[in-house]
Amino acid sequence: MGAAHDVDASALVKLVLDEPDSAAARRWYVESDRVVCSRVGLIEAHRAVARRDHDPAHLAAVLDSVEVFELDRDVARSAGTIRSGALGTLDAIHVATALAIPGLDAFVTYDDPRPRRRVPSDCRSFVRPDVD
Repeated sequence: MGAAHDVDASALVKLVLDEPDSAAARRWYVESDRVVCSRVGLIEAHRAVARRDHDPAHLAAVLDSVEVFELDRDVARSAGTIRSGALGTLDAIHVATALAIPGLDAFVTYDDPRPRRRVPSDCRSFVRPDVD
């Protein structure tokens, strides 16, 4: 099995719009065998891109290529138990989703406030947070 990456909205936006780090994001995207995102992340990305000049067909192609991980009771419960005051509700959902995905290699984000370590292509990856 190849590389599996869970992404948040900030990473998806980099795949659709030309922003700093978009080239690096496109490299890991092409090299990934599996890209997963919570349903919440797809909605966030769609809304973020919609506020800017973009190609709607390209947005649809990117979002359609991502495996969707649905927000269920277990993910919701896990998101509620993450012990980080620095994370808002949506970020906690992203982290809980990443924790629930079997065989995940990395959680990719370009948001700055999150605790992170370096991974290839200048993407940022979460170290698994403390959860109850």
